[in-house]
Amino acid sequence: MLLAITVMTGDATAVAAWHIMSKFPASIRSDEWEPLVTGFVAQELADGGAAVAWAIHALQGIDEWIVKPHAPLIVTARGQRCPAWIGSRQAQRRLELALRRRCAADRLMGANQSNVAAA
Repeated sequence: MLLAITVMTGDATAVAAWHIMSKFPASIRSDEWEPLVTGFVAQELADGGAAVAWAIHALQGIDEWIVKPHAPLIVTARGQRCPAWIGSRQAQRRLELALRRRCAADRLMGANQSNVAAA
């Protein structure tokens, strides 16, 4: 998206928003999806000045997911007009790794809560 806007306008800072698609690992329970997204959005995006609109989509069929669990995020460039903020591959990778760390931490917390409940 950033490349297309840059080509059209000749200005990488013309980006008004980014569309981020995140998917949930199968190990994350559905009751953990919202806290996962809100924590990620707050820490990684909103704290930097961006406004973020997001939703969670999922549709379970009888034997498998019809729509696999995911959260699309629309992130404004407000407060962060620098194209490197999210427009570079390095910045996108940083966000990806931050989300993966948060998912891994939630999996550990969920496992610990299950162990406590079983005790």
